[in-house]
Parts: sequence; structure tokens; C-alpha cells
Amino acid sequence: MAFYDLFRRCLLRPLINWLCRIGVGIISGIIMIVAAVLMNNTNISKVHMWSKAALLFTIIRLANGGGFVIGFTLGLIGSILGLVYMG
Repeated sequence: MAFYDLFRRCLLRPLINWLCRIGVGIISGIIMIVAAVLMNNTNISKVHMWSKAALLFTIIRLANGGGFVIGFTLGLIGSILGLVYMG
């Protein structure tokens, strides 16, 4: 029983934590790419909606502790530019 407790505490929990963080990072990255593609629209309300989605997932990605600094910066700049777009 002691081996199982050691295995669960030392190996299984960090592995599950790591896999969950990777999953959240990949999903938020995919949603950010989709939002960036759908932001390329002439309808201002859709541009603003997808900009808000990109900003939300940029913040989620930062809170997840993931990504490179350049990805966060570009996501932040792109979503802010989409929010102030008057087109």
C-alpha cells in the first residue's frame, strides 16, 4: 500500500496536472487561432465579438502559465486592435 501512495503522490498527480495544463493550453491556442481567422470580417460586431474571445483566451493562456511571451503579446495586441476597430 505504501508503494501505491508513493506512486500516486509523486508520479500520478504531477502527470495529471501536466496533462491538464497542456490540454488547456492547446485548446485555448486553437480557439485563439479560430478567433483570429474569424476576426477578419467586415461586420464590426463580429470583429468585436471575436476580439473579446481572443482576449479572454489570451488571459486564460497567461493564467495557465503557458506560452511564450511573444504569443501573449501578439494575442493581446491583436485583440485590442480588434476591439478598437471602427471599420
